[in-house]
Amino acid sequence: MKIDEKKEFLTDEKIKDFIKKLASGSPAPGGGAASALTGAEGVALLIMVTNFTIGRDRYREFEEDNLMMREKANEILSEFLLGIDKDKEAYYKLSEAFKLPKNTEEEKKLRRNEISKEAISAGLAPLRIMEIGVNGLKIAKGLIKNSNPNLIDDVYVGAIHLKASIDGAGRNVDANIPFIDDENKAEEIKEKCKKYKDEAEMLSKDIMA
Repeated sequence: MKIDEKKEFLTDEKIKDFIKKLASGSPAPGGGAASALTGAEGVALLIMVTNFTIGRDRYREFEEDNLMMREKANEILSEFLLGIDKDKEAYYKLSEAFKLPKNTEEEKKLRRNEISKEAISAGLAPLRIMEIGVNGLKIAKGLIKNSNPNLIDDVYVGAIHLKASIDGAGRNVDANIPFIDDENKAEEIKEKCKKYKDEAEMLSKDIMA
């Protein structure tokens, strides 16, 4: 299936322009991109906390841990930003599959196969957002009592954003599973989705305790 790929990146847009697109009548960007952006905001706050901890004499005992957490958090941030556009691309490909002709039995079969294939990709994109969101929450937990205490509220807000990102992405995963014909693949995605949801729930409780 040939698709006219759009080369414009959502991450290159001004915030107000992205929000306008999100609020427009266009189906993409949608919930998946919004979830990735929410996660990016959350982990960016955690990076800020490490930056206010590293290099300060009074927090020297936290220096090494914060350097490692900042490096990991920056990797997660990059993935979240990539995820904004990956979700959009996956949606466009799935929507194109739904537009394929279905006049004959052969066309119906080809269409169904294409929908199933693209639904897997459309499910894996938000599943990855969930996975890196959980990794972000692990960093947030590590920053509790191990960073500049003046920014503890930023750790909490970052964690809240990350949890929201995971919850939102989970909804997008669930929405694509019914279109996947490969039962084993569908079950594998469902199990991973549940695993990340459960992990996020436990980490959030620990952080907010």
